[in-house]
Amino acid sequence: MESNLKNKLKELNEEIRYYPGPIAGCDVQFDWLLEERIRLTNQLKKMGNIPRREPIDVIDQG
Repeated sequence: MESNLKNKLKELNEEIRYYPGPIAGCDVQFDWLLEERIRLTNQLKKMGNIPRREPIDVIDQG
């Protein structure tokens, strides 16, 4: 299950990284991607095994 969550998180990070520039507050799909990334990250944190850089990679390289 953990590797499945990590794979989903990696896929979400890739999709967010290459997502076309959103119109602030108007892009429901982009907002959903961000919320889903937070949800998956929190699940992995509860399992106690998530690298600290994963959620930040997208913002830094964005």
